Amino acid sequence: MTTPEAGSKRVVVVDDDAELRSITSEYLRSHGVEVIEATNGLEALLYLKRPRPAAVVLDLQMPRLGGLDALKRMVAYDPAAHVVVVTGEANADLRRQAIALGAKAALAKPAAPPDILSALPFASSQPSTPGAAGSG
Repeated sequence: MTTPEAGSKRVVVVDDDAELRSITSEYLRSHGVEVIEATNGLEALLYLKRPRPAAVVLDLQMPRLGGLDALKRMVAYDPAAHVVVVTGEANADLRRQAIALGAKAALAKPAAPPDILSALPFASSQPSTPGAAGSG
């Protein structure tokens, strides 16, 4: 198993909704993150097994291999994987289940791109952006 390169800011963004995937990806790119896009859990698993990303942003509701099943496989492959799940489901139990399965964070859609960025493992090294939406 490979580990992320020191200082790696490579993230796999997984969502079957092309518009949401694009918005998230463009925001992360604008903050110096190398983004790999995937449309389902199967694609995401392939990218996890290549030069390992620092994190995965994973939608839970997708065709082919859904988010929870993909999450289980990602954590089985790499227990230290930094997976941030994002779901449109209003069900808090689903988000709790994702955390119990190994997700590092669980956000409700529509998740603001700054919130996704702040959930990534290298977020503390990101420069603050004037005018970014805050939660305070």
